Amino acid sequence: MDKNIDFMQMNERAESVTYEQFGAIGDGIADDSEAIRKAHEYANERGIPVRARADAKYRIGYLEESIVIKTDTDWNGSEVIFDDTKVHWTSKYRMVYVFNVSPARSPVCIEVPEGMTLSRGQ
Repeated sequence: MDKNIDFMQMNERAESVTYEQFGAIGDGIADDSEAIRKAHEYANERGIPVRARADAKYRIGYLEESIVIKTDTDWNGSEVIFDDTKVHWTSKYRMVYVFNVSPARSPVCIEVPEGMTLSRGQ
């Protein structure tokens, strides 16, 4: 774990984590990529959600690999700025997705009995 993490604000029973706990500034200028990655890695390992600060402007700069999100994420009014100015069109990283959102659990298949239908909002 990174030395910027405030362990006094986190423990193994934490119900959620924030990007700021992992070093994010959220001012729209500082590159918050690594803090966002570390927050999601921590949350993914523990199955807990990530909460953004409502007034934050998180900047995501150059990435060599996607940030994996496997738990609930609440950006609740915050902004995310994607800065790709350092990615050259010949770079092998130009096609890296910023986020790789995948469920931590396997999908559940249900069988609909013959003659029954499913509709939106049921």
